[in-house]
Amino acid sequence: GLGVAAVCYGTQAANNWLFCMSKQKRERAVIMGSGTGLALTLVGYPVVEALIGPRGTQHLALLEILNSVAVMCGSYLLTASAGPAFPASFKHEDGGDYRGQWRGLKKEGLGVYSYASGARYEGEWRGNAKDGRGVFFFPKGGTYE
Repeated sequence: GLGVAAVCYGTQAANNWLFCMSKQKRERAVIMGSGTGLALTLVGYPVVEALIGPRGTQHLALLEILNSVAVMCGSYLLTASAGPAFPASFKHEDGGDYRGQWRGLKKEGLGVYSYASGARYEGEWRGNAKDGRGVFFFPKGGTYE
């Protein structure tokens, strides 16, 4: 029974790791911490009950209690050591790069957006949009305030 549970847990952890491999450290830590405990509940119980019967699920329930404690402690340690969900520099798919403040999942406060073309905006952001005071720097020189 414990071997099946270990295989289920290992499979889920490996899938999480493969999914998160290309993500930045902070984002990977949050996703891995969130997905750590899913293997036993979603996969383990049906497999163990089919292979071993009700007695196997009793052992798995005990293992799940230990797993829950590990998930609570591990998720806390992973997310606490990872820092904020967004890095100091966030690369967009269009090639642009944002460095600045965030509120939740949106750009909020002071920030700098560097475009792939070489243009740059430095200023205030509100609700993920340029809003307030700021300066746009054109790639060939010149500014717009």
